[in-house]
Amino acid sequence: MFTAVPDAEIDARAAQTLRELHDSGLVCVLACDTQRPESVRRRTLRDSGIADCFDALVLSSTVGVRKPAARFYAAVIEAAGRPAAEILFVGDTPAKDAVGPRTHGMRAALISAEGRPAGLDPAIGVISHLAELPAYLEGLHER
Repeated sequence: MFTAVPDAEIDARAAQTLRELHDSGLVCVLACDTQRPESVRRRTLRDSGIADCFDALVLSSTVGVRKPAARFYAAVIEAAGRPAAEILFVGDTPAKDAVGPRTHGMRAALISAEGRPAGLDPAIGVISHLAELPAYLEGLHER
């Protein structure tokens, strides 16, 4: 069934930002929970013109566990080929995309149009859209 149901469309601003990040030389790994097979996700990325922006895909349907399982984050670290402390995990779910990665030694930035959730670790960055990520990264380099 999940091979017949397409993914959601990819936001054009997000796609452009991914292109810029990739072209700047950053290693980009797509890490997401999904029931769809990898072939469907790859088709979505290809159709959006950003398949080549990802150095690796880490999908729960392939790994066999979902975030926040330790094995999922271990697969992300392995796919990135960098020490956990050098990885910035970016996503929109606080527990899975910010707290979970921090627990496993990665940095994290939460995408939240509503701003910083109450009680979120101050070490976790917050941006309102992926398009803000390049400026956020610049800020990290200036620290």
